[in-house]
Amino acid sequence: MHLSRGLAAAGHDVMHLYFSGNNTPKGATERPAKDLLLQVRAIELPGEFRKLSLLERRGYDLAYGRAAARFVTDFSPHVVVSANTPLDAQALLLSAAHQVNAKFVFWLQDIYHQAIRFVLKSRGLPGASLVARYYKTVERRLLSRSDAIVCIAPEFLNTLQHWSIDSEKTFLIENWAPLDEILPLPQDNEWSREHRLDGKFCFVYSGTLGMKHRPALLLELARHFQTNLDVRTVVVGAGAGFAWLQARPKPGSLLLLPLQPYERVSEVLAAAGVLVAILDDDCGAFSVPSKTLAYLCARRPLLVAAPSGNLASALIRRTSSGIAVPSRDVNGFLAAATGFYHDAALRKSCSDNGYFHAHRTFDSRRILRQFAQVFDSLNLPSSVLSETFNESALRA
Repeated sequence: MHLSRGLAAAGHDVMHLYFSGNNTPKGATERPAKDLLLQVRAIELPGEFRKLSLLERRGYDLAYGRAAARFVTDFSPHVVVSANTPLDAQALLLSAAHQVNAKFVFWLQDIYHQAIRFVLKSRGLPGASLVARYYKTVERRLLSRSDAIVCIAPEFLNTLQHWSIDSEKTFLIENWAPLDEILPLPQDNEWSREHRLDGKFCFVYSGTLGMKHRPALLLELARHFQTNLDVRTVVVGAGAGFAWLQARPKPGSLLLLPLQPYERVSEVLAAAGVLVAILDDDCGAFSVPSKTLAYLCARRPLLVAAPSGNLASALIRRTSSGIAVPSRDVNGFLAAATGFYHDAALRKSCSDNGYFHAHRTFDSRRILRQFAQVFDSLNLPSSVLSETFNESALRA
């Protein structure tokens, strides 16, 4: 959403599409567009979207792909940039783009076939490896047919190289968070008071919570501090992992809340003494918890449990913005949480380091220049991009 607003401000006609039926964070989709060049459209599908039913999920993926393809056909853009799109839908979207002579940019946020294998194996479903092998073939073919690929992590480049994907069309642009939308606020704010968290020390997890995020660690964290009346573990989320927590006996120190309106995210994150992100070790580098980037903007220390080779863990170590431990190291995770609770100086140091890193690297003009390089590689008509990325537009 932030990229779409930036492209519109730089002079492009932009249509931003998203699926309204998936209860995951989507950015400021409801905020009025200051620039008339930006259209924000929600794709709505009949019935209830249920991730846990695999057959229904694939049906919804295909339905979403067909709906998105219709928008592309009607809008007839020069470029389609597609992120977080399931592979079955991505295939339909890519075909629609090429049918209207649009260039297709695959914004690679996950190595999807690896994620599919993880989900199927975690549910004990037969044929997980066979299904994952099929989607590996689909994913490789879609990347080969894409006109450009934007990777969010260096580890993804290794996979593309192994698949013999043309390196000339591959770009590395790490994810970011919008500094002008996620602001550092006091812990005692209207949202924390509404939920009786003001004056409490809160470990806060905010965002999508699937089984790959190891929700059991959050339950262990709440149990670890359950006798301390000043500490709360707050989970603001949605997904299979959130449902898993809801179905279990909860200590009084654990507060479960649904995803909050986007305009209140700053207040939610500010309620934290420490912000928590988790990713199962089996996920390796295929999934990067981008919530950590929003956490940096909130100026709070980060406690991350993830594979050592994952970009989130590497970011924490590189910026000294928190503590990162392997997600299966329960004792190390709880020890780090205890250390943060007792050490205010450490919390301040990590908070400041992360916030300063965000201000150095999340600059909108720099990010737009990076995407301009992607678009320049597409050999678009000179009239499309000749005037729209000049310095005055970027400053605007």
